[in-house]
Amino acid sequence: MLRSDLVSFDGTRLSVLRGGTPGRTPIVFVNGLGGNISTWRPLTSGLESAFDLVCFDYRGLFGSGPSSSAGYGIDVHSRDLGAVIDQLRLDKPVLIGWSMGVQVILEFLRDRPGDASAFVGLNGTPGHPFRTAFGRDLDGVGRVIFDLMGRHWQKARWLEPVTRQRIVMDTFIEVVTTLGLTSPGLDRQIFRELGTEWVKLDLGIYSEIFQHLARHDASDVLESLALPSLLVGGGADRMTPAHRTELMASRVPGAELLIVPGGTHFSLVEFPDVILPRVLSFLEVNRPSVWLAA
Repeated sequence: MLRSDLVSFDGTRLSVLRGGTPGRTPIVFVNGLGGNISTWRPLTSGLESAFDLVCFDYRGLFGSGPSSSAGYGIDVHSRDLGAVIDQLRLDKPVLIGWSMGVQVILEFLRDRPGDASAFVGLNGTPGHPFRTAFGRDLDGVGRVIFDLMGRHWQKARWLEPVTRQRIVMDTFIEVVTTLGLTSPGLDRQIFRELGTEWVKLDLGIYSEIFQHLARHDASDVLESLALPSLLVGGGADRMTPAHRTELMASRVPGAELLIVPGGTHFSLVEFPDVILPRVLSFLEVNRPSVWLAA
C-alpha cells in the first residue's frame, strides 16, 4: 500500500495508506489503539483484488503528526475518519474497525449515518471497554496506570533494540499466550512487526488516547444504525469479552454475529481462515446495487 499525507479539519497531518484496486468499492480500515496496517494483513491480502483499500494512522501515532489543536478524543478521531473519506472522495465506503476502531466508527455513524455502506466490527465494544476487561471493572486502575505513563514516560525507544531480538519477542508471545491473551494460532510475524513499531510511539499521546477511549460510550447509537453490520468477537477474548459483541449484535438492527471459538482479542491474526471468508460472504450478500462488480 502506498503512503501519503493529508491535512485534517484542524490542520493535523494524517498519514494515509491506500492500495487494492482503484475504482472498486472502497473499504476503510479503522485501527485499534496501538494497531497499524500490519494488523489488517489477513484481510487486505484477501480483499485487495476486489476493493479499494484505505487505512490511516491515528493522530499522534505511527506516521501521523501530533494533534494541532483538537486533542485526542474519540470524536476527534471520528472526524479524522471523515476527513479521510471526504478528501479521498470515497463514496459510502465499507468501514471495518478493530477494538478502538469500533468505537471510532460508531461515533462517525452518530454524526454521518448515511456516509457508509456497511460496517464490520472486530473484537470491539460500544463503550467503556475497561469496565468489562478480564471480567472485572478495571476502569479506575487503567486510568491511574496510563496517567502515570503519560506524565512520566515520553517514549519507550530504549526498548526498541530489545524488541528487534527475535528470542525476546518470541518469549513475550509465549508469556501472553500462557496468560490467555493470545492463542497459539497467532501470526507471530505480524505481532513482531507491531511490537517493533509500538515501542517507537510517544507514550504520552498513547496514554491520553487511552483515557479518552476509557471514558467514551456510543451505546446510544446502536439501535439507530441502518446499514448492514457484521460483528465479530472472540470466544476467548479477555480484553473485550464475547458478551459485549453479543450485546451489540442484539441491539443493532439486523446485525450478523460471529463468535470465533478460541479467538482472543487478536482473533483476526489468529483465525484469518474463519474471519476472512465470513467477511467476504457478508460483503457479497450486502453488496449495494451501486457497487462495482468484483
